[in-house]
Amino acid sequence: MKTILSRAIIMVAAGLLMAQAAPAPKTTLAVYPIQAVGEVKASLAVTLTSLLNDELKRSPVLSVVDEGTVRAAIAQKAPPGQDQCDTTACRVEVGKQVQAQKLVAGKLSQLGALYILTLSVLDVASGNEVFSAADKCACVEDKLDQLVASTSAPIRAHLGESVPGVQTPPAGTAPSQEKSADDYLLDGAKAYQDKDYDLAVKLFSRGLELDPKNVYLWFCRGGSYRAKGDYAQAIEDFSRVVDLDPKFFLSIYEFRGNTYLLNKDYQHAIRDFTKALELNPQNADLAATLAWLYATCPDAQYRSGKKAVELATKACELTKWVEASNLDVLAAAYAQSGNFIQAILAEQKAIPLAKNKEAMAAYEARLKQYQRGKPYREQK
Repeated sequence: MKTILSRAIIMVAAGLLMAQAAPAPKTTLAVYPIQAVGEVKASLAVTLTSLLNDELKRSPVLSVVDEGTVRAAIAQKAPPGQDQCDTTACRVEVGKQVQAQKLVAGKLSQLGALYILTLSVLDVASGNEVFSAADKCACVEDKLDQLVASTSAPIRAHLGESVPGVQTPPAGTAPSQEKSADDYLLDGAKAYQDKDYDLAVKLFSRGLELDPKNVYLWFCRGGSYRAKGDYAQAIEDFSRVVDLDPKFFLSIYEFRGNTYLLNKDYQHAIRDFTKALELNPQNADLAATLAWLYATCPDAQYRSGKKAVELATKACELTKWVEASNLDVLAAAYAQSGNFIQAILAEQKAIPLAKNKEAMAAYEARLKQYQRGKPYREQK
């Protein structure tokens, strides 16, 4: 009898030891391609999607579906004529196709040099969003891997990984009802990404009530006002950013300058573009923007062929004379100066370098105008 009991105890103990030693099953996760919002380049969203895949693959609790497999499933499940799924139901079908338990999707938006990344976790079985995280980065594109890492850390923690510095509330714990200024910043950013600019303004405003010196909130609210078409209020918010922290972004003057331009305030647009170029003299886009304004401004008092040619030449030199848009600006600058021979030559160089049919058509139309001895003007 003792022998039987001993064997039973040994078997139970062995079973317990094996259960303790057996690793917990990994969660199968698919990463849906990050969506580029607004002015964000599609290629940048592709890069961040790959970075997010790499970041999540390092987690010991996740089994990440191959990126190519996910894209192949999207191609099968997306509606006819589209290359992406716009609905949750479609994304659920993608998750089922690749046999994932969870699916992570995200959006990347940009306001000047401020990038905001939001990620959400979709439970494939139920079709519900079960978690989300967001973060911001006032950085250059080369540093966006840090944004991916900081935004994905709460995702990894939510899915069971012990991530240093990230705390997850115990199961069943109700989330705190008190929000900080940063909470409103990220909530507003999500609304901005969804193009709900009225809601974004309200959320950023609530954040400013808590932290009236938060330059991120002023900047993002200004961007939301600009997206709504309220340029005067946007300029006011951007000016608060300059007052609070003139070095907040090198691009703050460019951003405000573009808003002045939208508001037909050419004098202040020129002032801000000039300041932006002083701070970043190797920026070819800035030089070209200011040159275009000097060459084609609807208001004659702000046009200057000499300044336009000087700046457009600089833009072309910085881009090795192979950027079609800068050559197009140089052509407009020469035309404003009355040198139509050089304008024609510059436009003829731009045409074969055009990046798309629309740009080529615009260049060809301006070429015909210069051949008739007429400069190009922006419409009032």
